[in-house]
Amino acid sequence: MLLRNYLPVQAYLERELRKSVELLTASDFRSFHANTQQGQYDLVVTASHLGRLAQLDAGWLPLVRYQAMHRTPSSLGYLERRQECGPAVGSGHESDAR
Repeated sequence: MLLRNYLPVQAYLERELRKSVELLTASDFRSFHANTQQGQYDLVVTASHLGRLAQLDAGWLPLVRYQAMHRTPSSLGYLERRQECGPAVGSGHESDAR
């Protein structure tokens, strides 16, 4: 069910990136957390507080923050694995624009 909920995101990313995108998750939270910490994913959708842990503990960078219609405000965020591009961080809010 979780992966089915993100099919529109998959379609959008495939259209924008012009390549196939595979959605993955783990069988349980511990595995998901471990996979995130080990850099097993290219992009992660997770709760903000877990995203912060991923940022501090494993070098992930927040890309955007969004509010899903069925969730509480700012409860989810996208993270990408840090590359050699530097420490740029943004929440998707206009006040963060540089």
